[in-house]
Amino acid sequence: MADFVSTRRRLPGGDLSPATALTLDRVRLGAGGPLVRLRVAGGRVTHVVVEEGTGGWARPAGGERVLDLEGRVLLPGLWDAHVHMAEWASARHRLDLSGTGSARAVADIVRARGGGASDGTVLFGYGFRDGLWPDAPHKRLLDAALPDRPVALVSADLHAAWLNSACLALVGRGDHPSGLVREHECHEVLSALPAAPAEVVDGWIADACEAAAARGVTGVIDFQYGDAVEDWERRSAESPPAVRVAAAVYPSRLDAAVERGLRTGAELGVGGGLVRVGPLKLFTDGSLAPAPPPRRARRPPTPSGGLLPSARAGRHGPDCRPAAPPPGPPRRAVPPSPPGRRGGGWAVRTATPDALPRAARRAR
Repeated sequence: MADFVSTRRRLPGGDLSPATALTLDRVRLGAGGPLVRLRVAGGRVTHVVVEEGTGGWARPAGGERVLDLEGRVLLPGLWDAHVHMAEWASARHRLDLSGTGSARAVADIVRARGGGASDGTVLFGYGFRDGLWPDAPHKRLLDAALPDRPVALVSADLHAAWLNSACLALVGRGDHPSGLVREHECHEVLSALPAAPAEVVDGWIADACEAAAARGVTGVIDFQYGDAVEDWERRSAESPPAVRVAAAVYPSRLDAAVERGLRTGAELGVGGGLVRVGPLKLFTDGSLAPAPPPRRARRPPTPSGGLLPSARAGRHGPDCRPAAPPPGPPRRAVPPSPPGRRGGGWAVRTATPDALPRAARRAR
């Protein structure tokens, strides 16, 4: 029988006493893997015993909890590499439009579900994909369904929002021709809407983290708009989250992050490393929605100092994560992180065969 083998370092200050430890008995390490006894304490896997047929199982210390998993498979925890935590947590309290097949069908849902409140609060919905619809979203449809209450509907990819006239007036865009806003205009509109109190959103996020953990998610990279670093410092001071969190930095916050000396992976707040600084979020032209964005869209201005965000981040700390390249076959691949820095990208919808090898050569 193999002896207990330490697999991870102990957390500073972690409680490793038998009363808080948990031993998983007869658990299989991966599909087709060996049966083991595995001990967890202080938030870490501390020991593993592999049965070799020569002496049975080592016994856990007295007072420890033991779960006999009868051969069930143990897998590494899942990480959600791109989530907007406040949006997702709030979406659990909004109209779900993900299964709608047309703009008119959405208007019918708004009409049926939106008449309950008369205090002028915004009716939020999420999840529509207008690029798959036979008709176009327009403020007139929402005005006919719910004329007196502000309505704000957010697309599945969070890059578009559909508002009625009452909501457009609320954010100072009463003269908008259609009520459908995309990309940076969308983010500006959503930021201008009345927000739920921070303590309410924090409670929703805590509940969402627990729901994610119950489904096997152990960590998320939070790309929520605004100052995710400051938000997670506040939340972790109140209560450590149920999952690990990497809080992304937006270009508009890069100078502040550099001033503080923040680097990707640095611990934030309290909680023994559960919350850390995430990557730098970079926008390029484009959207993840099925409907291609207008080609007149432009990249946001560079931060102060005249450096492109990726170069400034490369000099000072945050890793780079570009997202949403332009539609159509690009002539050049999205620039990688500066040499020696980690990074990544997603949302490459179309690319010429030689684009990605060029990016790989540049990243070496």
